[in-house]
Amino acid sequence: MHPERTAESERIPPEVRYQLHQLEEQGRRQSIAVASAFVVLIDMRDRYTGGHSSRVACYLRMGLDDDEIDTIVTAASLHDVGKIGVSDTVLLKPGPLNDEEFGQIRQHPEYGWMVLRNIDGLEEASLIVLHHHERWDGKGYPGGLRSDSIPLGSRIIAVADAYDAMTTTRPYREALDPALALSRLSAGVGAQFDRAAVDAFLSYMTAAVEDPLPEAVASFTAAAGARRGRRSRRSDGRSGSSDAPPRVEQHARRAGEPHRTP
Repeated sequence: MHPERTAESERIPPEVRYQLHQLEEQGRRQSIAVASAFVVLIDMRDRYTGGHSSRVACYLRMGLDDDEIDTIVTAASLHDVGKIGVSDTVLLKPGPLNDEEFGQIRQHPEYGWMVLRNIDGLEEASLIVLHHHERWDGKGYPGGLRSDSIPLGSRIIAVADAYDAMTTTRPYREALDPALALSRLSAGVGAQFDRAAVDAFLSYMTAAVEDPLPEAVASFTAAAGARRGRRSRRSDGRSGSSDAPPRVEQHARRAGEPHRTP
């Protein structure tokens, strides 16, 4: 914080500072509530995917216990908020999408980022939402990020998101058996998914209910944090105060529409 602002803040009586903090927190909660309302509207539009975002967040809430969990769970709860900008004819189409329609669906992470990025306290979550459809091999969207350059939360959400999508009935296919869905997650390691994220998810899904924190998940989040720290120290004089990879930071700082991969 700027020294002059800190000094000015210290001159404010404690009770006034407390009230200001309460007002800021109330505003943040209201903003999150508005964003969450968008997700509810999406669930109401599509009865086949109703509750999807809540289930994805639930997988993560039960399977993680880390300093980053609040941000990741918040992002998971809101990861499809951008679908509010997708037309009903595409979102509710009772069959596979053509290329043009899939192009519209591909825009929803960017729409979600645009909804969330200016909400105080959701800046990091908005980046996770923006990149939750990236792939480990760099063939995802919207930024074409690959491997560790994809935000940690996005990598984790991608696995839970795919599992819930596979195990949910759609108009053009029945839900997959959970065991088959888990096997497909394993098959996607190294191409679509981060191996550590899949291993953590599998460990959680097969762990005893009374074990809220599989060791694999704890190891994954700790290792990912260490990798980010090393990247920050190697960067070109940057302070390393942000956890976002350089390409993500550049992506987020751009005014207006974010980059779209053709």
